[in-house]
Amino acid sequence: PETRAGVTPEGMSRVKGIIHWVEASTAVPCTVNQYDRLFTTEEPGKESGDYLTDLNPDSLQVLDKSAFVEPSVALDAKAKLEEIGTSSTSSGTLYPSSLAYQFERSGYFALDKDSSADDLVFNRVTTLRDTWGVTDKKQNAQ
Repeated sequence: PETRAGVTPEGMSRVKGIIHWVEASTAVPCTVNQYDRLFTTEEPGKESGDYLTDLNPDSLQVLDKSAFVEPSVALDAKAKLEEIGTSSTSSGTLYPSSLAYQFERSGYFALDKDSSADDLVFNRVTTLRDTWGVTDKKQNAQ
């Protein structure tokens, strides 16, 4: 059908986005640490002389067991943790963060070093879109 090829049928409006979801009956709960910018300004301390005044109090949001991943992600994470536990140091160091995923509409996440087979933890490495300074630039253009 036309919709599988990405063609919008005549008379229908074009879809602006696609909603992705994880099947609840098979999903695996995990903890997600969503790190954001450490500072609220581009140049910490420039105005006040003290960079500590520009710390972002919301730089870490923890979703404790309220995030869910596909079973395949959990299996990959458990396999990586097992590989790390049985690896020899002569072949090089293995890190949990070497296992990374893009979580839909949120960013790229890496397995946390404190993860265990029964308690998976992922850290956001970066968001999908960086909006740093976009508002300021728009306001300056007007």
